[in-house]
Amino acid sequence: MPFAAHAKETSIVSATQSDPGTAVKMINVLRLGGVEVERATGSFAAGGTQYPAGSFVIRGAQPFAPYVKDLLTPQVYPDMRLYPGGPPKRPYDITGWTLNYQMGVKVDRLAETIEVATTKVDVAPVPRGSVPAVVGGVPYYFAIDPRANDSFIAVNRLLKANALVYRSHAPVLAVNGVEWPPGTFLVGLGPAVNERLLDIAASLGLTIGVGPALSSRAAMSVVRSPRIGLYHGWGGNMDEGWTRWILEQFEFPYTSLFDRDVRAGDLGARFDVILLPDATYDQMLNGEAAGTVPDAYTGGMTARGVSNLEEFVRSGGTLVAMDRAAELPLTAFGLPVKNIAAGARESDFYVPGSILRLRLDPSNPIAYGMPPEAAAFFVNSPAFDVGPASDRIRVVAEYPNRDLLMSGWILGERTLAGRAAVVDASIDKGRVVLLGFRTQHRGQSHGTFKLLFNSILLGASSR
Repeated sequence: MPFAAHAKETSIVSATQSDPGTAVKMINVLRLGGVEVERATGSFAAGGTQYPAGSFVIRGAQPFAPYVKDLLTPQVYPDMRLYPGGPPKRPYDITGWTLNYQMGVKVDRLAETIEVATTKVDVAPVPRGSVPAVVGGVPYYFAIDPRANDSFIAVNRLLKANALVYRSHAPVLAVNGVEWPPGTFLVGLGPAVNERLLDIAASLGLTIGVGPALSSRAAMSVVRSPRIGLYHGWGGNMDEGWTRWILEQFEFPYTSLFDRDVRAGDLGARFDVILLPDATYDQMLNGEAAGTVPDAYTGGMTARGVSNLEEFVRSGGTLVAMDRAAELPLTAFGLPVKNIAAGARESDFYVPGSILRLRLDPSNPIAYGMPPEAAAFFVNSPAFDVGPASDRIRVVAEYPNRDLLMSGWILGERTLAGRAAVVDASIDKGRVVLLGFRTQHRGQSHGTFKLLFNSILLGASSR
């Protein structure tokens, strides 16, 4: 049988995940590719671990076993050079794509078959959501867990309905008798809110908690519906298209921001947050060359547009620069931050689409809901030297000093070791957020979506 070599392997996706909804989405990606998946009807033990009912089981004895192994096993890409000691031989595409790493889902892979009662999965349903019953008149809040990506859909729906939503900044919050992390969303009680939350919990599979009102308003902030401008440079930008798709999937309202709009200025009157998708400074500054396309689509944002972006930030706006777009604020805004990858020779430093280990500060509002360690999708991206510590330059995430590579190929690990990957920089009344890797790579890196979503909400709440 073609899958006999994999017959004794089993992958288990426990029902106990920090973000159960994203785990279900991963299962449905596998199902879309024809992978056979089962679901345990009761609790069971395997590999020395106890798993609850509802956990997913993916057996090696199936026709698509090689596909399962390809998606759920780290890639080990060889160090290939054009000639000995020469530059790297470029791969056709990326070199690391391990699905569970990208999506932030824990998968246990066992070199054994297991005996457990299961049912076959056609399409995995969203987890069962719930909203607790509460007594009216008590100073309590409904709580939405920020570790779930779909919590941002819930918040956007609540904001659209004019509900009052807060965000907790307390180090821990007692909800349902357990500790919830900083960044927990809080929603005031009320008949209309209760009914809407019931619908949200059911459709998104969220478990809504209930916790006491915080004693200090300083420990919470109001969440506002963000006015988002998504920069759209002419000539085609795949990263902009994926960003647009993700914003739509998670129900963030946005407006496409064209070169003419950036050149016109007065951006703060229209936007709280401006997103710059991955692009070089030259591409954004100069755009399409004259004579290559009709005149209306040439010229880029120009130096005037760059100046308008800086004025937007200094007046209180938030600019989120994604991947190589960080070059614009680093070059034009005078930030005391250096991209140490910019001057590295390709023969010494080369990461052509790999998954790297990332360490985060979950107490920073940009990393709310994130675990202390995650996987970053890095495609010849920047890395930052922020110099001496400063209350105006905050490191949100950094690469560890060793064992950076999780999947793919990295040449010159020492270049990235200990460097900042995500930076939050204050400039006068506003801020620049540097997301130094593909937080939303091809709509697949669910494990780091929250860095983008948090940046957006923080920008709206800080104005």
